Amino acid sequence: MSKRKERTARKNSEPKGYDHGIKATAFSVGPLDLVNSLPRAEVDGIVYGKAYEPSLGTTVPLISLAGRNAALLRAAFHEFAQWSALSDGDAVELTFVFLKSGGYLVGASPEPTRLQQRMMGFDTTYHQISILPSWIKHIETVGPHTLEFRDYKEKLVSPFLLTAVTYDGPLEPGRVPSVRQVAPELLKFEATILDEDDVEQGSQADMILHVGMERSLSSFKPGHKPTARRLPSPVEVRRARPLALRRSFPVTLARIARSDVMQALKAEVVANGAEAWQFDQAICNMVLSSDITGGHLHYETLASGNLLQEIAKAVATRYELADGKDGLPASTIEQIMRQISLDALFLLRMFGDHAPVGPLSDLMWRLKKLNLLAAKVSKK
Repeated sequence: MSKRKERTARKNSEPKGYDHGIKATAFSVGPLDLVNSLPRAEVDGIVYGKAYEPSLGTTVPLISLAGRNAALLRAAFHEFAQWSALSDGDAVELTFVFLKSGGYLVGASPEPTRLQQRMMGFDTTYHQISILPSWIKHIETVGPHTLEFRDYKEKLVSPFLLTAVTYDGPLEPGRVPSVRQVAPELLKFEATILDEDDVEQGSQADMILHVGMERSLSSFKPGHKPTARRLPSPVEVRRARPLALRRSFPVTLARIARSDVMQALKAEVVANGAEAWQFDQAICNMVLSSDITGGHLHYETLASGNLLQEIAKAVATRYELADGKDGLPASTIEQIMRQISLDALFLLRMFGDHAPVGPLSDLMWRLKKLNLLAAKVSKK
């Protein structure tokens, strides 16, 4: 075995910690069919009209993407229909950004919350990042029907229909083209409509503004990378941890609370300088480690590089039974203190503290400096 492989094997067999206030990352990637169809459908503008919607028993605005390629328009709206079948019509996010220079940008993309629900259900184990393929069109003029639709969307409830049409002749202000509907209507209630100055940095509208203006200037650069994962703030970690533990280890926590042995061990741990929640998390980690490694208490058999993903996968499918059995690992105070230290080291490393391993009092002081402890800790 090479020295490099020996180092890797040794690192993977080392005991490890984990903090349940930190989540592994999961990417929800929107379907690329939208990118392959609408941009090539030669959509030249938007036609505004009205149509009767039977499910509502009333007439509502009708927004039609007007293009030249009927087959590609149908393909795009077939994709929209598949998204909507698993949620609703607002699975398609429609965004309008009105420009200071005149005209507006319109964008269509998967709505991120509904995309995540389609991909991940209502799983809260992962930190989710959405990658949203988008279609964007620069409309050079703002006509009265556009402004009428904008005013209409100021209402609290303002349903409308979205479809696609092909047309004959040029799309010109004041001229009503002959159109033919080529896609089924999609009932929507939501649309994002903003002035350029009101666009929030980092939002989907900001991406549409950024890319759309580049395109209008013929300088669009393909291959925009998704934003890298943002590390949660210390406050977010402190808030997320107890929720995650209660969700994944309800029976374990109840057993800790009812066990005289566990309460005595917790009192000893606190007397040694740790906090009560660190004891609970350490026991939960030792229970989880024993489950997924076949009896090891400190995640010794998990590869360091895959630790977050392996734990997230285990937690996502985990459930606990109140079967009357003890279910808690047979552990000594030394093993529990070791896990507390390992968990603290994991959290410190996540926040960029790579100082040498020290005694628990030093770890607690470093956690406090990073605002990762709510209680006051004095360095001894």
